[in-house]
Amino acid sequence: MSRKELPPGYGATANTVGVPPSGRVRNPHRATGRTRAAGQPRRVEPDVVARFSAGDISRKQAMRALGITYGELLDRTSERGLPLPRVSEDVADRMADTVVQLLDLARP
Repeated sequence: MSRKELPPGYGATANTVGVPPSGRVRNPHRATGRTRAAGQPRRVEPDVVARFSAGDISRKQAMRALGITYGELLDRTSERGLPLPRVSEDVADRMADTVVQLLDLARP
C-alpha cells in the first residue's frame, strides 16, 4: 500500500507525538558535534574518560558528554588502561549497613 492509498488522516498523529514528516527521529540522548572520521575520538574524550575514571563525574554525565552508551564508556576506559571509579570505603560501609537493615526487616 503506497502512502497515497492510506486513509485520510492516517499518520497525521505521528507529527503530534514529535515525529517529523521525514520519519527520522533524533536521539535526544546523543551528544551533537562536528562530524568526525569513524573511530576518531572527540577532543574532549580524554578529559571526560579520565574524570569518569577518577570519580569526578558520574557515568551518566560522561555518557551524555560523549554521546555514548555505558558499554562504550567502559570500553574506552579500558582501552586507555584507566581503572573504573570506586566508591569510598565509608560509602561502601554505609551501603552494606543499609542492606543488612533491609534484610533484617524482611526476616519473618
